[in-house]
Amino acid sequence: MTGRNIGNRKRVAVGGIRYEANSFSAIECPETVFEEQFIRRGRAVLAAAPANSEFFGARSVFEAASDVEVVGLLDTYPGCGSPVPHGAYERLRNEFVSLLRDAQPVNGVLLSLHGAMATDEEDDVEADLIRAVRAIVGHEVPLIVSMDLHAAVSESTASMLDGLIGFKTCPHTDYEETGRRSAELLLDAVRGASSPAVFLEPVAMITAAEAHDTNTGPLSSHMNHAQSLVDGSSVLDVSIFAAQPWLDAERTRWTVAVTYDRAECGGQARARSIARTVATDLNADIGSFRVRKTAVGDIWQSVLAFTAGPVLVADSGDSPSAGADGHSLDCLSRLIGEGLPTVLATMTHPELSIAASHSPTGAWMNGEPLAPSVEVIAAASGRFERRYPAGPVDVGSCAVVRVHNATVVITERPAMMLDTSLFDHVGLDPANFAVVQVKSAGGFRAHWTSISDRIVIVDSLGGSSSRLTELPFHKISRSSWPFSERQTVQSGELP
Repeated sequence: MTGRNIGNRKRVAVGGIRYEANSFSAIECPETVFEEQFIRRGRAVLAAAPANSEFFGARSVFEAASDVEVVGLLDTYPGCGSPVPHGAYERLRNEFVSLLRDAQPVNGVLLSLHGAMATDEEDDVEADLIRAVRAIVGHEVPLIVSMDLHAAVSESTASMLDGLIGFKTCPHTDYEETGRRSAELLLDAVRGASSPAVFLEPVAMITAAEAHDTNTGPLSSHMNHAQSLVDGSSVLDVSIFAAQPWLDAERTRWTVAVTYDRAECGGQARARSIARTVATDLNADIGSFRVRKTAVGDIWQSVLAFTAGPVLVADSGDSPSAGADGHSLDCLSRLIGEGLPTVLATMTHPELSIAASHSPTGAWMNGEPLAPSVEVIAAASGRFERRYPAGPVDVGSCAVVRVHNATVVITERPAMMLDTSLFDHVGLDPANFAVVQVKSAGGFRAHWTSISDRIVIVDSLGGSSSRLTELPFHKISRSSWPFSERQTVQSGELP
């Protein structure tokens, strides 16, 4: 169906279903995964969007446009974890499609997707959802999508889009800016000021997330160069997608997406040239994307090398913000001991968190697998507002226990540690501890600098381990580095 103007106003539909799947998470994703966090519908998609979110940025653009009517569909983001039960996704997709069908006619569609969502039956959820949207609006209505820098973008997805805008930062600090740019691109398209299209170039590499930092890491120079190629006329956006490296899917690999104006003479040729140049440069620099980490047995040696604290110990192999389950003790077990400096940490364990939250303060209880015995310090609701990514979360039962030198926040569900929100929620100040274990593969850096810049990155085991070639992949392309063995990894280096 081709959209038509409602009077002189343009009518656009907005919404999103976002989730980041990790194929190696040991905790099964529940059927109620979306309902357990949040689902915004109708006007609330924009009106209730928190600051530091894509739809908050998009809202500012739409509110300034007197010729636009916005129809909110639904928006949800339950975070990361194992692939979603297909039935749970299917129910939400069907509701999304029904809302879009009821909203017809529209002149344009704006979607916010993660780009690495999968179910236990569908490896490319984004393509599936976009295909359903196209079945309703047709191929003449502009469809603009924003995605996370860790999107694994398939050719199928890109071929159905008029514009694809990715985050340019890692840690991700440009949510609002991405939302604004996506909304501006959509309005230009529906007003006839541009005719955008997408050219996608694959890059045969899959790399550890620690190498994706756009502030100091190897990706920074490539990202800066890519942005310098945007001219605002024929080339509207250049996005580098580093892919979720723990998604076992055929589409998992880096990509470069160039959104260009097909109405501009030579636009497609320039887009193709830019995408292939950026991809070639990334391939040529592949050795820079190896990472070095501290062995778990050397944690205290590295920590004590700092003369002051707190020291942040990044338990990178068990990062909930990368989809890992947060229950690995590979790192934490090395931090606990009598007479050692104080440690603040987190752990996911449903049974232990429930038992502790129902025990009186000061009680000693069986703390296995954390320790034979732990002291209960406090219990708290699992519901709080997370600052980054912004929005309400529910980590289920939540309790604070102490064992020897360690104070540990135990949650029923995995808790992202990209900021200090969980610790703030339970009344613990990380600055009061000598060591803070942070279950994150690198995304924590943006919002932990006020606490400390003393960081030890640990080569820990878990669902987000950097030892990619040791993980049980079955579906990825073996032509992608490091699986292709195009370059030899040196001792102490991880791809």
